[in-house]
Amino acid sequence: MNTQIASQTKTSVVEAAVADWEQRKDNDANVKMYVFYRPSTEDAFGDLLIAPCRPLNWFIALPIPIRATDSRASVFGKVLKRAGTLPLLPSSDKALQQTAC
Repeated sequence: MNTQIASQTKTSVVEAAVADWEQRKDNDANVKMYVFYRPSTEDAFGDLLIAPCRPLNWFIALPIPIRATDSRASVFGKVLKRAGTLPLLPSSDKALQQTAC
């Protein structure tokens, strides 16, 4: 897989998770949240989630809490750094071919 595409894909996955976190944190400023991931499959990209509880079939990606008082830039940086080591890219190019225009 092209490394530029891989980098852009991970950045967009992180961006979506951080945007979702920004909405969740407004609901309860005191809750601790953690980063979870759902690994990729052969044909589909993995996913990231910042939430207070681990969803079924998701794994902990970052065991340190993300707090509502953390800056967006700080959270984005932490999650992006960790995402670089997670299995978020499909093992085949089928997923890329499906999203191509």
